[in-house]
Amino acid sequence: PKIVIDPKDSNLIYTVSSEWDTIYKSTNGGNNWNKITLNINTTLSNLFITPGTSTSILYGIGWDGIYQSNDQGQNWTKLPLPGDMQISTIAFGSNTSGSLTLYASGYEKFYQETIAKTLKSTDDGNSWTKINDVDINSLITHPQSPFLFYGVSKDGVIKSSDEGKNWACVH
Repeated sequence: PKIVIDPKDSNLIYTVSSEWDTIYKSTNGGNNWNKITLNINTTLSNLFITPGTSTSILYGIGWDGIYQSNDQGQNWTKLPLPGDMQISTIAFGSNTSGSLTLYASGYEKFYQETIAKTLKSTDDGNSWTKINDVDINSLITHPQSPFLFYGVSKDGVIKSSDEGKNWACVH
């Protein structure tokens, strides 16, 4: 999404910007906006915010990876990704044992080819494992069923009942 509302505080709203190295943040429900310089040397194309955690964590997708902020967008850290991945979407899974499960889908550049991949992290994005090679443009996990995923691919709406390992076209 280009704009997200903090699930813990509906007055906190964040939006991406076409300006380099910038997002905007509102602390009063969208009445006023403050420019935040990211200091990460990229433009974020999408923002995501963790659901159901004790503190809200922002994630942003830049042209060179996934960035994370634990302090309402003031400071950002680039998460390590395997290979030369360009991420198109992320989704959140269960929050067990104090760590958030993240899923990221995108493309890895391999010589002159691009290979679609979906990755999973069970340690807040510090390490990743590949779970499939399906071309997924948009991804969401079901809020009550952490193994149920929906996605959008070139074939239409797809569904997985096994945490993204296998997919079937549903529309």
